[in-house]
Amino acid sequence: MCKTMGKGQVLQKAIMLLCLFLLTMKVNGDTDTDTDTDTFTTSKTTSYKPGEPKQKHCKADSYSDDGWWSHCKGIIKCPAYCPECHLSCKFCGMSYCPKCNKVGSICQDPRFIGGDGVMFYFHGSKDADYCIVSDTNLHINAHFIGRRPAGRPRDFTWVQSLGILFDTHKLYVGARQTATWNPTSDRFLIYLDGKSVQIPQAKGANWALDHPQKVKFTRLEAANSINVLVEGVLNATIAIVPITREESRAHKYEIPADDCFAHLEVSLEFPQVSERVSGVLGQTYRPQWETPIKHNVPMPTMGGEDKYVASAILTPDCPVSQFRGVRLPASLALSKNSGAMPSVKCGDGPDGFGFACKK
Repeated sequence: MCKTMGKGQVLQKAIMLLCLFLLTMKVNGDTDTDTDTDTFTTSKTTSYKPGEPKQKHCKADSYSDDGWWSHCKGIIKCPAYCPECHLSCKFCGMSYCPKCNKVGSICQDPRFIGGDGVMFYFHGSKDADYCIVSDTNLHINAHFIGRRPAGRPRDFTWVQSLGILFDTHKLYVGARQTATWNPTSDRFLIYLDGKSVQIPQAKGANWALDHPQKVKFTRLEAANSINVLVEGVLNATIAIVPITREESRAHKYEIPADDCFAHLEVSLEFPQVSERVSGVLGQTYRPQWETPIKHNVPMPTMGGEDKYVASAILTPDCPVSQFRGVRLPASLALSKNSGAMPSVKCGDGPDGFGFACKK
């Protein structure tokens, strides 16, 4: 049975019935007949790819990513847009995609999920700017903050801000330096073409500019989580999070008492990119891209930092820059909805196959 802690008995029974129903489907040999790249396969592989079965366990020691506390484990298949999905703790047998595991995400000590679905780290150096995406009409730089405790060979780094250039516009989205973290206190600092953007601090509130191009900011939560939409160019979800004492202790970050290193967690989607798109993340969207990332190592890392260094957060001058500030003609567009999340059904389909629930 799926055991859910801290919920009503009626809800527990509903989840138990759902598990029993899905288990019955599995026992009766219900199989997925989808023929795309995410179809179920029983072949054993040495490296996991989206769509292949994978044994997972939901996070049962605390409230999990999907806001539930339960005990279940089973076999699921991760969709292409989320190659490292989780087993949902809310609905046993279904996959759940944490925002940092989606294609186009940048989180933690910068950990990327490329357009090819490959996860990698790019460490860089503290107090430096790097071009993350560079294309004809879109350029994104990231400013890194960090620390290097005594005896460490490199900096621990996090993305503190983004400099986004499109058409003739310049957008800055950053996290304010924060000594003590208060989740209800908004820490965003946003400027569009040098003018401060003030979004009302309420969930669902928005700020928009309709001319000459639609740019819209929407609060996903009352504080520290927004969506940035540049019509036809970029769809970004950006959150601000701190380094907690527990994280600092576990990873030996040695974060000082007067700075919690508030930083960004980012998920990017691109309506269209060209075949010349570049940058740490952008290049992974090329159709002929062959990743240099070494697999089966504790921390797969993208090297070549010098190619991506920019002189300032809003300056598109890294050696691999492709930015010209002009709209990409439709005839030259490589793809539409690059990095976007396709509609996916949950259960015994391309997202999940088979499960077992335990107390």
